[in-house]
Amino acid sequence: MGPLLVRLLGKVAPRVMLAAGLVLTAAGQLWLASLPVSDTGLLTLTPALILSGMGFGLLIGALTAAAVNTVPVELSGMASAVTTLLRGFGQALGPAVIGTVALTSAGNALAQALPHAGLAAAQQHAVQAVAAEGGPLAVASAPMGPRVGALVTEALTHGYNLGFLVTALACLVAAAISVLFLRGGRRSGLAVPLP
Repeated sequence: MGPLLVRLLGKVAPRVMLAAGLVLTAAGQLWLASLPVSDTGLLTLTPALILSGMGFGLLIGALTAAAVNTVPVELSGMASAVTTLLRGFGQALGPAVIGTVALTSAGNALAQALPHAGLAAAQQHAVQAVAAEGGPLAVASAPMGPRVGALVTEALTHGYNLGFLVTALACLVAAAISVLFLRGGRRSGLAVPLP
């Protein structure tokens, strides 16, 4: 995708590519949220993952170009370094935040569903104990029967779908910010380093 990005950056302002990448990433996340949890086939997941990946590729190239092309030439190395640092920080923090949102939501959904699941008191207590120690993923991996398996699958689906929705919303907000507030164009003859 690198050669395509270089051509695009020669014709399109980085903020347009940045917004397009964010919108594509958001579309991929919304697509993932809409997929049925029971369908685990590769053909079902692949289009949404490709869409998210294409958006991410546009986003990274445009982010570097926007940072490098909006500062004086003598500061372009510093701009590229800061962009790389912040990108790494975001790639570490983003999944941690979204994972926390998803698993906290799944844990809450499981806790709310347990009293109404019709489980025996001993089984309900065992589920609560496993969930307290390891969260909903621990419950999903423990052999606790089909009814508990269905409950935890529904809770995890709810949690991960919320994570996908939060990610999509964050991408759309960032796209709006980039369109509305990011200014600056391309410098003629400047080679934009791609990550």
